[in-house]
Amino acid sequence: MAKISISDTATNLAARSKFAEAEETVDGFPLVAQGANAHAVLVGDRYQVKVMSRDPSFGPDERKAWLAKVNLQGLASL
Repeated sequence: MAKISISDTATNLAARSKFAEAEETVDGFPLVAQGANAHAVLVGDRYQVKVMSRDPSFGPDERKAWLAKVNLQGLASL
């Protein structure tokens, strides 16, 4: 089981700053691990899309795959 959330970081510069050193991307957007059970991308330098899992069988590859299923380009155009 996993949870997907979208947060607006317009007023939270600290949330955005963690993506500055991202070494991976999903659909061209910076990707970072957030602890052992979450991954997030920053879309349009504003929206953080995060996938969190609780089951160890739902690992990093599965979280990245679910992020890739989100319409990130559409979100960036908002």
